[in-house]
Amino acid sequence: MDSSDLVEKRIKRCMESSARSVAASAKSISAAMAQSQVATRTQSDAMAQLAREANEARERAVDLNQKLRAEAAQAAAVAQAQDAAAAAFYRQIDSVKQLSGGLQELQRIQAQVRQAKGRGDISQGDYLAL
Repeated sequence: MDSSDLVEKRIKRCMESSARSVAASAKSISAAMAQSQVATRTQSDAMAQLAREANEARERAVDLNQKLRAEAAQAAAVAQAQDAAAAAFYRQIDSVKQLSGGLQELQRIQAQVRQAKGRGDISQGDYLAL
C-alpha cells in the first residue's frame, strides 16, 4: 500500500467517524427537542389549568360579593322595618299617656309589642326600650 491509499483510508475512517458523530448528535438533539416539546406542552397545560382556577376563584369572589350585598340590603330593610314599627309603638304610647284611663290601652299596646317581638317585627333592643 502506498501512502495515498493510507491517506485515503484515514480520510474514509475520519468521514465515517464524523458521520457517526453527526448522527449521534442529531439523535441527541432530536431527543432533547422532543423532551423540550413535552415540557412545553406540560407547562402550557399547567398554565391553562391555573388560568381556569384563577377565573373560577374570581367568579366565586364576584358571587360572594353579590351575596353579601344582597344580605346587607336585606338586613337594612329589616332594620328599617323594625325602626318603623318601634316608632309607631312609641307614638301609640305617647298618645295613650295623654288619655285618661290609659292603663288598659297601655296593656293592649304592651301585648302588641310582645307579639311584634315574637314575629321579629321589632328588635330585642327596641322591645326592651318599649
